[in-house]
Amino acid sequence: MIRIPNLTFAAFLNHVQAHLQRWAWGRANLAPRAYAADAAGVVTVLAFPLPHDDAGREALGAILELEMKSREAVMVVLALPSLATPTIHGELAEGTQEVLLLDGRALAGAPGGAGHATLILTVERRPDGRIARLVASGDPAIAEARPVAAAKM
Repeated sequence: MIRIPNLTFAAFLNHVQAHLQRWAWGRANLAPRAYAADAAGVVTVLAFPLPHDDAGREALGAILELEMKSREAVMVVLALPSLATPTIHGELAEGTQEVLLLDGRALAGAPGGAGHATLILTVERRPDGRIARLVASGDPAIAEARPVAAAKM
């Protein structure tokens, strides 16, 4: 278990992003993860399968909600592998980009109050197909990317 002293939403998001960058390096694929922090800054990481149908996603949501309650989570980040279609000046571009979508939420009881943030990390691969790194998208075409499908990578 990891503890973040002086927990803030920004510190939590930075911690999750740094952890994912270390964890992903050299892997063949990305798996969905949930990061939960309680008010004391204790962070728990949960791995879970990504269901392919609506009923499965609803059931997963209910299970994750119970897990967050049992851990007294005040901040949560879901890390979901996906494919995104970049947009340029509001128009969809050709092709898709492999990304890791980070959806973070701080609840009203969190230090600093409620908040929400979404980050998109672009997946860069080595010639052998393994992950070289995750890059916070500074490219406006990727930063405005719209997830089109959760992908089993």
